[in-house]
Amino acid sequence: MTDKEIAKEIILAMIEHKYLLRSEYPQVKTVSEMVGLAYNEILTALQDE
Repeated sequence: MTDKEIAKEIILAMIEHKYLLRSEYPQVKTVSEMVGLAYNEILTALQDE
């Protein structure tokens, strides 16, 4: 699996289990923006390993 595929699986699991909280991203205006930011954070963390 690539880093992008792993990040996608992680973000989907976070959404499914309601681990992605709007309160952690107060600067965003939409849920899709929040998901995008979280995905990018996960992808960056994976690439930094």
